[in-house]
Amino acid sequence: MKYRAAVTADSVRVSILVAHVLVEEMFEQVIAEAVPNSECFRVPKMSFARKLEVVRRLDSNGNSPFWTLVQKLNDLRVAAAHRDYESSRTARFGEVESALRSMYPHSIWRDDEELVKLVAASCFDYLKTMKDRFRKPA
Repeated sequence: MKYRAAVTADSVRVSILVAHVLVEEMFEQVIAEAVPNSECFRVPKMSFARKLEVVRRLDSNGNSPFWTLVQKLNDLRVAAAHRDYESSRTARFGEVESALRSMYPHSIWRDDEELVKLVAASCFDYLKTMKDRFRKPA
């Protein structure tokens, strides 16, 4: 219970976990739009890494720096979900920052929590564009 309290009291750590969940949810939505009858693949049961692989293969620009950003967000999430977070936090945030700067060199943020929100928004925008590209006509 002490560990749970420490994790949930850290708003940055919670933001990391929430951002990751939202990206994963967008992966599921992109797959649902792009793959006919995708429910037969049990997408919600797939690992994050598998969803990432599928969505990246669906992207016509699979070499975009966006995919490095997603991977670095995932690495940060892995750290945030484990006890070694405090010791790996600085390095993981540095990697996320570097990946974001490769996409948006003039981005500005005040702190780690704002960085996580910017990364989440960037991921959401990119994945929404992908999803809309696959959207089936009504």
